[in-house]
Amino acid sequence: ASPVMAVSAPVIGLGVALAITFAGARDVPPDQVPLPERTAKEAIARAYRPDFGRVTGFGHWFAARFTYWCAQIILSSFIFLYLVHVRDMAPAAAGRLYANLILGLGLVIIIGSIPSGFAVDSIGRRLLVILSALVAGAGILLFTFTQSGTVMLLAILIIGGATAFWNASIWALLTDIIPPEEASRSMGIA
Repeated sequence: ASPVMAVSAPVIGLGVALAITFAGARDVPPDQVPLPERTAKEAIARAYRPDFGRVTGFGHWFAARFTYWCAQIILSSFIFLYLVHVRDMAPAAAGRLYANLILGLGLVIIIGSIPSGFAVDSIGRRLLVILSALVAGAGILLFTFTQSGTVMLLAILIIGGATAFWNASIWALLTDIIPPEEASRSMGIA
């Protein structure tokens, strides 16, 4: 496949996401939003200094989100190296399998986002954060100890499903713990 083809899918996906956002997003007109009197320097300093004492639970939420995504990024980086150096696959073959695994991961995250929203409301945010992290960990262990490409794909699908549920629950948890007046800043930092 050419480099243009390799880049075209993400670019088209981003374009569709931007079009949907542009068409569907609504905003409050700026003249209707009361702004506090601050200098630019004060506003910038405050924007990057979350008040962890006032927004109870935000520090723990941020740490959970940070560590989960660190694990996902490490896993993503690890997969290709694992295939080449541990499984002794040729880099081209490893690259093809890696691309299929990541595509499967992304599709499961997208597809799983709908049922995960319902699960968050019925099971609860905190419990679903914990369960999805445990399921993702099980998927990582399964991936690590298998020699089968099919089982690797199954492990990635498990990780993707858990990630979909984790995403929904961690963001719902954030909206529960931050006060409305801190929503923009806290969500921006997050």
